[in-house]
Amino acid sequence: MSTIKLPVNEFTPISEGEHTFYIAETEYHEPSGNLKYMMVCDDGRIHINKYAFKNNGKVNDKALASFAFFARGVTGDWDMDELDPLSLNHKYCTSIVEHSVVPSRDDPTKNMTFIRLTKVRPATELPAGCKGLERLASMQNNPKPAQKPAPAQPVQEDTEDTLSALKEAYADDLDALLS
Repeated sequence: MSTIKLPVNEFTPISEGEHTFYIAETEYHEPSGNLKYMMVCDDGRIHINKYAFKNNGKVNDKALASFAFFARGVTGDWDMDELDPLSLNHKYCTSIVEHSVVPSRDDPTKNMTFIRLTKVRPATELPAGCKGLERLASMQNNPKPAQKPAPAQPVQEDTEDTLSALKEAYADDLDALLS
């Protein structure tokens, strides 16, 4: 019997300090107010920013303020009033990465690390020779598979039988219409 060596499943956050990111994928679900950016970091890691603009049907002002800071930093337009969140897709930004370590809500004996992007500003590309370029090329060469289309509805083969049944059911109505 052959075996497969499994990779170590250990999350390691992006290191603190200045990094350049490429916004590779954007998902926005307007009715729920959920927004997600997947970004490739210059060190080749993936960073995901998630925003929930609605909380129990109410506007989440903190999430909106955080997104506004991020979006204005990426675009370099600190005066903008509105933005299509999908327009940030395929843009670059440079940011200072900071960690906040706090006790877990589920298990206070364990810590959680939150990653904050501060001092966000526009960038033109990932630095030459960085691992992020390799990761990006890999993603572009192996795109996500397209979702399967919904199965086609079966075609009703007994059309003549159905038509006859309809004529019988509505014969009186048809006679009334035709006279």
